[in-house]
Amino acid sequence: MCIRCWQVTLASRRRVQCKPYDIDLELVGDRRAEVLQRFGRLEAPRERLKFIAALRGGGSMSPDMRGYLNEFEAEAAGAIQQAMKPDYVSFDLQQKERADDVRFTHLQGVEVSEAHWVPAPALGPAGSDEGADTSVGEVQVRFSRPDLAEEGESAAFDFVWLATGGNLDLNLVPLLASFQAQRPISTVGGLPVLQPDLSWDAGVSLYVMGAFAQLQLGADALNLAGARSGSVLVARALLGAAAAAEATAEATAEATV
Repeated sequence: MCIRCWQVTLASRRRVQCKPYDIDLELVGDRRAEVLQRFGRLEAPRERLKFIAALRGGGSMSPDMRGYLNEFEAEAAGAIQQAMKPDYVSFDLQQKERADDVRFTHLQGVEVSEAHWVPAPALGPAGSDEGADTSVGEVQVRFSRPDLAEEGESAAFDFVWLATGGNLDLNLVPLLASFQAQRPISTVGGLPVLQPDLSWDAGVSLYVMGAFAQLQLGADALNLAGARSGSVLVARALLGAAAAAEATAEATAEATV
């Protein structure tokens, strides 16, 4: 984590969930068939969306990674405690500097309320901006705690790594947004309500898989298991369409003879 940096802050919108997979264990164990049956019995797309949300539960962290972070946090806390112990005879300034250098902070249940780029001081003559490198500077970030309705303190960072995911909304995907404009279909929570064979609409040979097929495939639509289930449905549809086209061509040929 800190090979070439000294202070790391990990911020998350809620308390980190620790689980081996990003979906509930029921969906990857021997009860998967039962869970999918319960999901299949739900006819209303909105009820299916709630079912999926309960199984996925938002972002999570693997036990291995959580353990790694715990060790790192304990190491940083131990260095700080050792440097700041009330033993003024043996107080070591180098130890204090090391404690500051390896500091690790985990902020949970916070939101970024404000962030802006602050360029480094100008390097031009007489304090002008001429010759200044605007790519060098820092990011000022202010955190807030929505649950406490309070603003946190701001902090400066050299690098910010966003791992916030994205919104599943077909209107944000140009291809799907174009089809929605030309051939509108029902949507729930930004997800399209597809046909049982994962086609966009009856008579439209656009097949959707992955996260946007969750209302048909279930919570693991974007995982390997969901990809396998979805590919079977699409393959059957394509084979059926090919067989129908072949039968039509043969019937046409016989009619012309």
